[in-house]
Amino acid sequence: MKIGWVVLALVACTQGKKPEPQTGSGSAIAAPNECEVGGTYRLRFQTNGTDGWSLLVKVTGRKAEILAPQEMLDLVPGPIDLAVDASCRLALTKHTAQAGDLAIKVAADAKGTVTGQLSRTAHLELGPATTPVTGVREAAPPKLPACLHPGAFRVRFDPKPRWKLDGEPFGGRMHVKNACKDLVASASVILRVEALGDVIVVDGAGSEAPYTQGFERGAVTRSGECAITLSIEMQDFKIHDAKLVLDGDRITGTAKARVEMFEDGEAGENLWACEAPEAPVIGERVGS
Repeated sequence: MKIGWVVLALVACTQGKKPEPQTGSGSAIAAPNECEVGGTYRLRFQTNGTDGWSLLVKVTGRKAEILAPQEMLDLVPGPIDLAVDASCRLALTKHTAQAGDLAIKVAADAKGTVTGQLSRTAHLELGPATTPVTGVREAAPPKLPACLHPGAFRVRFDPKPRWKLDGEPFGGRMHVKNACKDLVASASVILRVEALGDVIVVDGAGSEAPYTQGFERGAVTRSGECAITLSIEMQDFKIHDAKLVLDGDRITGTAKARVEMFEDGEAGENLWACEAPEAPVIGERVGS
């Protein structure tokens, strides 16, 4: 793969006359003193046919760093070169093989809402050359309600309520009395819960630490300080119209649920599932 440049431009709000930018080398380049560009930038972008990929950047003074890995852009945690121009535009540059000449240009308004676009020159088979960017700039740590603890949650369904069997376990070759109870009891997924300003987002994630963001995106409606309605489909694990309460390191509620089992053995392929119209949902926080 070709090595290119990553350019991440973030525009922050400023007031007053802006002097000409200064240039230099190294990890930071001088900029107008009145530019208020510091803070944490929680960005969401599109690639690989999926929207909502996250990118976390922290700006302190005139230095910047990537806080979390972003495999889709081949970025890893650590310092990244920073320049600030007369318009208080931040330009971050870094060599990457995944995106070629990548440019992300965004603007933060007075409320910290970020909008912009991302363009890339490499691996265009993964999506359009230019896609939207959204997110928030946090000039200070956000004041979240005590019941909202962003992070990774292991979510499962309670197997005790009545579940309906759809299909024939083991291709009907044997009677499995407790097929649904056993399947549901062993099934779980990892969901990442994040606050972007007043918006709560829920993504699928990997099953093991560090619980990296996956391709799945939840449809979320916030109905209260820590109450949401969620629909999301993970592999073999479907949640629809879930009424959930976020309670610190726990999640509780009910959902229209479906858990699937795909069998692929000597006897051939077989898909069966268990469904419940109002299954209890249980979630426990397992990571940040």
